[in-house]
Amino acid sequence: AMELGVFSLFDGVGGARRAFELLDLPVAMFVSVELDPRRRRVCKANWPHVIHFNDVTEVTAKEIKGLKDKFPRVRVVICGGGFACRDMSILRGPGRKGVQGVHSGLVTQLPRIWKFIRQHWRCVSLKKFAENASSSFLKDVLSVSRMFGILPVLVEAGDVGWVRRGRYYWCDWPVQQADAAQLY
Repeated sequence: AMELGVFSLFDGVGGARRAFELLDLPVAMFVSVELDPRRRRVCKANWPHVIHFNDVTEVTAKEIKGLKDKFPRVRVVICGGGFACRDMSILRGPGRKGVQGVHSGLVTQLPRIWKFIRQHWRCVSLKKFAENASSSFLKDVLSVSRMFGILPVLVEAGDVGWVRRGRYYWCDWPVQQADAAQLY
């Protein structure tokens, strides 16, 4: 049987894992990468079987290969995350540093890990995604789009949840408009 693996970078408290539960999608391997120990604790308490890495900048090709060897039946890998918006959000004002900032600059870790998966897990179908604030400077959105080779879609979170805030999503699979959400 074909199995699904997920790498949730910048995972927080495990929201991505919860989303797969709510969608009733079985996940054979779930890797959470989160620097904050309090957030990791919440994720571990809810999903003890999740594999944890602390620092996205320290995930190695050898570790990716080890996961491939441990989960040989995984044939689809979804890998991505919501990289830090601290340096991109309009809340930081006009002097924000965008993708050049120390926090939002971690966006470069996504293609680095995608490359490791492609190198060491050649038999999988890799599905890539990322998410960030829609209030980013256009130059930063375009920079991320060039880095990923993917154009984003804009989704207003308030269309599907309780908080009104636009988000950019970069996905390398076709995205269709749902009844509840508008794509802009």
